[in-house]
Amino acid sequence: MCLLLSNDLLDEIKETLLKDNSSLTLYDVVGGYSQTQKQQILLIVDRQDYGHLIAKIHEIDPEAFIVTSNVTKVHGGKWGL
Repeated sequence: MCLLLSNDLLDEIKETLLKDNSSLTLYDVVGGYSQTQKQQILLIVDRQDYGHLIAKIHEIDPEAFIVTSNVTKVHGGKWGL
């Protein structure tokens, strides 16, 4: 699972990721320090695709803020569990 924030290039990242991933969700968030409205991407990705995903994001925005976590199980969506 990846949570992703980008100051200026989130739309470009979103369009690029949507081509390869159907598990992308957008959240409206407010910066805790800046109090500015932003969007955050939540993306579930298979482990074998993780390195490619991070490289693709950093090609678009080297300053993107990414938080990743291992997910034990995913129910529904394209995984159908």
